Amino acid sequence: MIKAKITLVSALVSLMSCAENSGKEGKEVIAEPGGQEQIDSTPIKAEDHINFANLEQYYTADSVFSFVAPVGFFGVSERGLLAKDGDFVMTTKTYAQLYPCDPEEKILTLKSIQAEYMRDIKVTYKSLKPDFFVVSGLDTQDRIVYVKGDYEEMRSMQGRDEGEPAHIWSKAGVIRFSYPQEKKADFNRVVEIISNSLRVNHDLF
Repeated sequence: MIKAKITLVSALVSLMSCAENSGKEGKEVIAEPGGQEQIDSTPIKAEDHINFANLEQYYTADSVFSFVAPVGFFGVSERGLLAKDGDFVMTTKTYAQLYPCDPEEKILTLKSIQAEYMRDIKVTYKSLKPDFFVVSGLDTQDRIVYVKGDYEEMRSMQGRDEGEPAHIWSKAGVIRFSYPQEKKADFNRVVEIISNSLRVNHDLF
């Protein structure tokens, strides 16, 4: 069953042109809710209490990212799912790369994506695991930044008699948060809840 799946993937890859195979340019979107009723868009004021015990499920519009967050923390707008407190900014981005036609083309890795997100911040913490990374620090406006990337890849020995496996594809979904340091106490907790419950459906991109 696994061999058949890998063979099918290999066949699909071989039919695609170089232009189709190069998907390194990430797609960035503002998160939106999916499969849920319209949320009350009344802004949350700075003094409003965030109820961390009362959580609800959220999805991006394409259902790639899903997570839980405090009820009413996000609202619906033309730009998608936005925090009702405008100081809290959340964006998502996806990356996908099939086997490169050009041998000089750089392979998409979790480490290379992590490095991209570290360029514009003063890093205070970073972690790199086989299937995800985390980066946190301060941006150029001294806002707190927290980034989590979820990674998946498939490798195959198809067509190889020996040596390293042939790289078939790699995908990553990255979620990024930023907010002012004076709101660290509440927003750190929100980010913790979201990142701990984050699921990325790699089959959808």
